[in-house]
Amino acid sequence: MADVCSATVAARWQDLVADTLARRWTVLAPLTVALSAPLLLRHREVVAWPALIFLAAVCVLLGAVDLRHRRLPVGVVLGSYPVLAGLLLVPALAHHELSAWGRATAAAVVVGVAMHLIPNRIIGHGDAKLLGLLVMMPAWFGWSLVLPALLVFFVPVAVESVALLATGRAKRGDQIAFGPPLMVGAYLYLLLTAKGW
Repeated sequence: MADVCSATVAARWQDLVADTLARRWTVLAPLTVALSAPLLLRHREVVAWPALIFLAAVCVLLGAVDLRHRRLPVGVVLGSYPVLAGLLLVPALAHHELSAWGRATAAAVVVGVAMHLIPNRIIGHGDAKLLGLLVMMPAWFGWSLVLPALLVFFVPVAVESVALLATGRAKRGDQIAFGPPLMVGAYLYLLLTAKGW
């Protein structure tokens, strides 16, 4: 029975992603290019570009699915961990920075697991997994940047929450979707505050 339930959930996420791509690909593709370009200008090391472009593309897709269906496709989030880790291996090998690569991958696991310890009514499990993925890039540059990065990630979440409460679109105790604002915070961090390659 568990296998049947798992297959049903997996199919559901695939359907959500397929529906979003089918309906919005003409917007998502140019948006990915538009968001990637400033990152590439900020981080001029070409070997890091595939990782930056992939992260931008995944976040655009995840944000679109979350906004349209109010759910993060967890299969896409978890599947992005090894892909991003693999892409970060390129600059790690090119610059003999295997310690940075190890730190980035370890931070993803540590943050993802730690966020799962927070009650689900505060932060959803999908958002907890997303934070593990988003923290990989800042962690590359040092453990000391992980906590500041997480704080920056949550700034748009706080702004959105206050705005929703102030306008009456949400009430105290309502669960607010953190996915899109978390990704906005991560993008702003990489664009404005993170060290460049």
